[in-house]
Amino acid sequence: MDTNSFSGSLLKKSSLNQGSNRMLYNRVENEIKDHAEDLEAMKHELMQRNDYLNAMYCDLQEAQEKANADNRAKSDLLAKVNHEIRPLMNAIIGMVELAMRENELGAVKEYVSSIKLAGSNLLAIINDLDLSKPKVLIVDDISTNLIVANRLLFPYNMSVRLCKSGFEAIDEIKSKDYDLVFMDHQMPGMDGVETTRRIRDMGDADKYYIKLPIVALTANDVFGAREMFLESGFDDFLAKPIDTTKLDTILKKWIPIQETLDRL
Repeated sequence: MDTNSFSGSLLKKSSLNQGSNRMLYNRVENEIKDHAEDLEAMKHELMQRNDYLNAMYCDLQEAQEKANADNRAKSDLLAKVNHEIRPLMNAIIGMVELAMRENELGAVKEYVSSIKLAGSNLLAIINDLDLSKPKVLIVDDISTNLIVANRLLFPYNMSVRLCKSGFEAIDEIKSKDYDLVFMDHQMPGMDGVETTRRIRDMGDADKYYIKLPIVALTANDVFGAREMFLESGFDDFLAKPIDTTKLDTILKKWIPIQETLDRL
């Protein structure tokens, strides 16, 4: 084979190899693009599933919080029945039995009076157990302030509890769920700001303590007081002496309308 023929053969083989390499390169490039598109589709699907799982987790958390609140309400109800209603019912039944056995008018009158008192106490407890009523807690170390606030809430037909210290308020809030708390600012031992802070700090264990609306109830109505209370964990502010119009506005804001106005 002469030199020209040999060179031509080499060039032909080189061209064939280049063409083969180019085809291989194009095929690999296309496969990489296909895999990249598949990976992008998988990434999008995983992100959608992650969003779905996050939403499901939030729903489960909310359901768990509601279940915890329901369990607390049931526990409170059973405790009331066992410790308060049952003894009163025993007293009523016992007095009736004694009245039926006695013939003396004076003794019967005394028994009937005891029955009336026990019945009145029982009715008060049943009214307090009415879960359809909004539950409101008022915290103030001065008895007259508690009486005034309680009477102002009377037309709303709410279940109202009164506390005279921050320590007592925390125990009360732990024992049952409330829809709203009116918290006095200046109290001995532990003031309203510290009490509210401790309540909010319990929110890691139960979101109820974070979501619970707490309204500052104080005579300290100076410039900037409202902002100070809001920054301290309160949800709203009501100055003393209490203005009934402002009180009504706060109740409408923090308690569902059907649970307040419809009861007037």
